[in-house]
Amino acid sequence: MHRGCPFFKLPKTRTRFWEQKLLENTERDDRAYQQLISNGWRIIIIWECAIKGPKKIPLEEISARVKQLMSLSNVKKNIFIIE
Repeated sequence: MHRGCPFFKLPKTRTRFWEQKLLENTERDDRAYQQLISNGWRIIIIWECAIKGPKKIPLEEISARVKQLMSLSNVKKNIFIIE
């Protein structure tokens, strides 16, 4: 779930259910990210709104960012978000 994304819409029915489900999904994702990081992985998250819609970033720029992040060898941060 990416708040602020023009594509995110909380369903109008069963709102509590969906809020809880989205929260649990976020918590699950965070646990998975931490497990990947502890195994030496770096994570690059590219949100849907980064590749389409009014705030779309050109694919060449996204590709350049990913290549740059992948080439970094001495980084303190392991999760990179392109939004």
